[in-house]
Amino acid sequence: FKDSCTPSPFRDELFKDDHIHLDSSLAGRGCCCLQTTFQDQSFKETTHLYDQLLPLYPIMLCLSAACPILRDFLSDIDCRWNILSEAADDRTTEEKKTKKHSIPL
Repeated sequence: FKDSCTPSPFRDELFKDDHIHLDSSLAGRGCCCLQTTFQDQSFKETTHLYDQLLPLYPIMLCLSAACPILRDFLSDIDCRWNILSEAADDRTTEEKKTKKHSIPL
């Protein structure tokens, strides 16, 4: 998040400008979240409960958006979902399809 007191470009030691570097896959695990666990009697009951709660998940995700501070810096990210998914993702750029894959001839 940039306000009038934030230097532009924001500089953190040894890292890209305007980036907050999280140096561990555990970095997002300390962020606030809303987590629930259910114990059901059968798989059928579990799938039914999952299907009933599915429309509520995006709403709960927005309501639990309470972690905008990373490494003591205020960021423009409110929810830890993207941080956790990117920290745990070990695919290559080709596997993520962010880079076009080409087969050499």
